[in-house]
Amino acid sequence: MKKRYTIALCIGCMLSLPTWAQQQNDSVPRMEGSGLSDEDIRQLTEPIHEPINGTLSPNMQLNLASDIPVNPAFEPQVPQVPDKKIQLWPKGSTLPYWVTGYMYGYNSRSGSPFFGYTSNAGMGIRQTLGRYWSFDVGAGLNKHSIYYNTADFSGSITWQPNRFFSTTVFGNYTTRSFGSSIDIGPGYQWGGYISLQTDTDLPFGIDAGAYHSYDPLTGQWTAPIIRPFVNVGGSKLGIDLGPLIQDALRKNSSGSSGNGINPVPRPPKNLPRVAPRK
Repeated sequence: MKKRYTIALCIGCMLSLPTWAQQQNDSVPRMEGSGLSDEDIRQLTEPIHEPINGTLSPNMQLNLASDIPVNPAFEPQVPQVPDKKIQLWPKGSTLPYWVTGYMYGYNSRSGSPFFGYTSNAGMGIRQTLGRYWSFDVGAGLNKHSIYYNTADFSGSITWQPNRFFSTTVFGNYTTRSFGSSIDIGPGYQWGGYISLQTDTDLPFGIDAGAYHSYDPLTGQWTAPIIRPFVNVGGSKLGIDLGPLIQDALRKNSSGSSGNGINPVPRPPKNLPRVAPRK
């Protein structure tokens, strides 16, 4: 009896198993459209370099290589060739300049109670040569009151290995007088000096050297160059104390003023007695 009951129970379970499996399959939610369409398969299998058809959403738009910023450190280093073009009339200036040099002008006026006024004006060119060398050439006209006129030509060469030290040699030639009834011969000057400068916000320094001059009116002489200066915007502002120091030394050593004019001699304190003539 018990054996028959067991067999009947097994047959009932086997008959109800397909019905229970179908109920469980119907209870699981189905994902509609979960398969890949032919268009999706085509887009996934085509090469990446080919353009993608269709419109992409803003979040999926691709950045082109040209739109990606390049780090300046990885940009190709192209050598910078200096522009040799001459700016004849640049804005805000009246004299031409170029990459390695410029043209400048100057004028001045001075007075003396003995010789009257002296006016001069001229222009020059400053040019750099490589990293350390530069030269300067200029020409000017001089008017010595109402007496005579002269012209002068000057030049200098400077070697400056750094901004704290430089060496300069220079020369100047003055022509014979012209345009006047007074005939004055030519003159010249030449010399050299070294420059020492400090490393401060407002650089100051000193020029030390010597020069030799010849003037047809006063003769020739040699004097030291002792010129303290302040460098303002690349220009030296200073005064040469060398002639003053030399004149003071000559005055103390010889008792004269040092400028060729001797003081009036004083009479001796005790005059010798002169015997009367017979």
